[in-house]
Amino acid sequence: MSFTLHTLNLSYNYIGCDGVAYLTELLKTNKTLTTLDISKNQLEKSDIQSLCIALQKNLTISEIFCYGNATSLKSTRYIHNRLCANTTFKALHLNANHPDKPEIRILVDGIASNTTIKTFDSDKASRTRHIYYAKVIESQTHRTLITLAMTWVPIAETTIEYFFSTIANHPTLTTLNMRQNQSSNDDLDHFGDILRNNMRLTTLCIRKNVIGNHGAQNLASGLRDNRTLKTLILSSARIGVAGAKSLADAIQDNTTLTTLVVKHDQIGVQGTEYLANMLKINKTLLDIDLTDNQISDDGAQLMADVLVQTETLSKLNLCRNDIRVRGAKSIANALQNNTTLIVLDLTRNTILREGAHYLANALEMNKTLKEMYVSCNQIGNDGVEYFRVSLEKNITLTKLHIGSNGITNTMYKEKLYSNNLRDLMNNGFI
Repeated sequence: MSFTLHTLNLSYNYIGCDGVAYLTELLKTNKTLTTLDISKNQLEKSDIQSLCIALQKNLTISEIFCYGNATSLKSTRYIHNRLCANTTFKALHLNANHPDKPEIRILVDGIASNTTIKTFDSDKASRTRHIYYAKVIESQTHRTLITLAMTWVPIAETTIEYFFSTIANHPTLTTLNMRQNQSSNDDLDHFGDILRNNMRLTTLCIRKNVIGNHGAQNLASGLRDNRTLKTLILSSARIGVAGAKSLADAIQDNTTLTTLVVKHDQIGVQGTEYLANMLKINKTLLDIDLTDNQISDDGAQLMADVLVQTETLSKLNLCRNDIRVRGAKSIANALQNNTTLIVLDLTRNTILREGAHYLANALEMNKTLKEMYVSCNQIGNDGVEYFRVSLEKNITLTKLHIGSNGITNTMYKEKLYSNNLRDLMNNGFI
């Protein structure tokens, strides 16, 4: 049986100069490979240069991952030439390459000249260099960019308005990923302006940018006027209770947002209550992630009430929220008659064997849930046995993650494997 290779992943393989030599010869003649990943190979600048020369002759590679390898002025020029000359190149990922200022300028010129690239992902530039990325977005010749990811790229206060205005007015950008950009809360208020002005953006991801409740209010204000955003990710943004309320008020009547991630954002029980009340009204949101927000059993009860009433929610993530037996019981009671939830994640809580018993009993009644995650919950041997018994009656659950639960009896492991689950993950039996 023959097959055609389209993706070659050589990341974390330390291929060295000999590996690069073989790879460059392959790239000169291969006509089927479209994606190449050479990340984290500790390649020297000369290795990158050799690969870039080979890539100039290869017109089928459309996506390159080159995270964590050295770059030089000379190798960057080769990338520039490849970008300018090629009409098939679509994605370039250069995180953790630490480019210097001249290299960034050359790279940006190449991207700005390219008319096919859709994804640009870079990080770890100095506070002044983000201005070059803004020039990519603003370039009159560059109207194909769909995804922009900027990680650890500080944004200078003197040029932040220019940077965000270029994003707000870009005609094709649909995904913006901003992580740890070391800007002040006031600077990051511009995210709300983007939502008000850019009517093409479908995904906005803000990670480790401390926008606080004031930034969340501005974001919520922009969201009220936005009719295109489908995914909003706020991770470690510290929006707090007030920020959760602002978002809940804005999303309540929103008809386009389908995924909301409010992760490690210090919303607590009160913030959870605002979001839960919103979920009882909103008819569009399908996926909510409240990981690590200290919602406790009281917050679990609030989300259980949502599961009783919702007609749309299909994925609920309550990982690492100090949920105990009482919270597990509340969710289990709601699951018995719920007909929409497909994925439930309760990883890293403390439901114990009693909580596992409640959830297992719920699985005997529930006919919709397909994935359940209860790893790291101290359910022990008895807890696993409860799930095994329930799975003899449940025919819809296809994925159960129960690792790291203090399981000491191998008999329980063997019994679980005898079940017909297609994806039973029990790694971490200890």
